[in-house]
Amino acid sequence: KQMLAAARERPELVAQVVPSPMTLEVDEGIARYVQHKLGRLLFVRAVACADSFAASSGKVGDGFGAAWRVKREYSGNNVLTLGIVYEAMMRWVGQAATVSALGAVVDEADGDLPNVLTVQGTLRKDNAILQMTFSDVAGLTGGNDVWIHGTDGTLHIDLAGARVRFGKQLDSGLHDITHEIADSKAGWNVEREFVGAIRGENIVKLTDFETGHNYMTFTDAVHKAVETGNTVVVV
Repeated sequence: KQMLAAARERPELVAQVVPSPMTLEVDEGIARYVQHKLGRLLFVRAVACADSFAASSGKVGDGFGAAWRVKREYSGNNVLTLGIVYEAMMRWVGQAATVSALGAVVDEADGDLPNVLTVQGTLRKDNAILQMTFSDVAGLTGGNDVWIHGTDGTLHIDLAGARVRFGKQLDSGLHDITHEIADSKAGWNVEREFVGAIRGENIVKLTDFETGHNYMTFTDAVHKAVETGNTVVVV
């Protein structure tokens, strides 16, 4: 909040948060499909789990179990990959309205943030249901996927491979649309966008402080839901 307030007080200065990078080339395509192909949004479910066991939690170095992700000292209220996944999802389906959550610290010697986190809630768009699961102790299973379900179709996003599949009613299954919707120019342009904004050539889109504040508001709401056991309004 303080960073956002400072940025608003000095609009002539450029402010940027490094964006969630996993789906940059397909983000706009996914958003188009959600808007024009899925019909009314029904529910969104995300799974981001590492396939390590509890004994290796915080030591596996695979991007999920890194020690800082389970230590509040370094990660704040952002449990595992909650924030980075939610930021990407905001580009497709918008923000959450409410959340409830359960979390468990498996080994306090590794950290004080949950190794297992489940989130349920509602989205502002169509009052759709939101389901999210995160863990760095999902031994031999793992998974890094988002499913977006609408009245007319389903999207599947493989976050690890940045692959997107789509299917609609009467289709026999999902088919890969990655090459159809991918925009190679929409990849990692963070430094170029930052310098361009300083020069007055463009504005910062990925990611401005307003968006950063929005996903941090979500992670704070999830933390409050875990701590209190209550459903929390995301404001």
